[in-house]
Amino acid sequence: IYHSNAGIGVDVYVFDTGIDSKNPNLQNLNVLKLNDLTNNVVPEGVDPQGHGSAMAGVVASETFGVLKKCNLIDLRSVENSGFSSLSTLLKAMSIAEEHFRITERPSVFIIPMIMTKNSILNSALENLSKKIAVIVPAGNQGLDACNFSPSSCQNKSNVLVVGSLDKSDELAPFTNYGSCVDVFTSGTEVTTLSHTDLSQRSLITQVNGTSVSCAIGGGVVGYYMSLGLNSSEAIQKVKDVSYYHDEIKKDYKVLQLKL
Repeated sequence: IYHSNAGIGVDVYVFDTGIDSKNPNLQNLNVLKLNDLTNNVVPEGVDPQGHGSAMAGVVASETFGVLKKCNLIDLRSVENSGFSSLSTLLKAMSIAEEHFRITERPSVFIIPMIMTKNSILNSALENLSKKIAVIVPAGNQGLDACNFSPSSCQNKSNVLVVGSLDKSDELAPFTNYGSCVDVFTSGTEVTTLSHTDLSQRSLITQVNGTSVSCAIGGGVVGYYMSLGLNSSEAIQKVKDVSYYHDEIKKDYKVLQLKL
């Protein structure tokens, strides 16, 4: 059950391994491949690794998506190995921002990547247009998220940092935590889409990690933007509708998908 707006008019940019738009669960969506910045360029609609398609499935697929009517924009910036470089990510962000300035549509950047704290990456995020909502993962190291980027980006009202919960709404054992994390949501055994490789036995899969939590958070932010809120207002709304959950030595806000 979802609100009829469901992301109408919102562009969601996925910075990942690609989006396999051949998956039947995505075929009713507008999926634009904006660019492929990897060393092994693949045709439009192909994701040889699968991670990007899993994120797209959580955001917008017919069965599992939070935003079933948004536009998906594929910015392939992660290699088949699952790794990317800082220079590639910075270039991808620049291309995406330029595209946003042309469309002027409500836009969400989902950047499911993490690295050791880096002032260059943090500065790049802080210099993005404040009209863009940027959703990033807390990271999967089980440490303080303030020691990593882009989760350590500070003083930015349009950036949301999302960590992971297990099925009992407790912190997932792998999730980073601390003052740099804004909210936590589902991050273990989340069902989403697989890529349509002939060797796959199923077109669905289960994934774990703060990347998928980040994608869920991005979908909720996009939902509020489809209702007319700007990027900062939508992110603040997500924080406002979350609630505090107390655990020994940790206080964290939980985002429930009750829209």
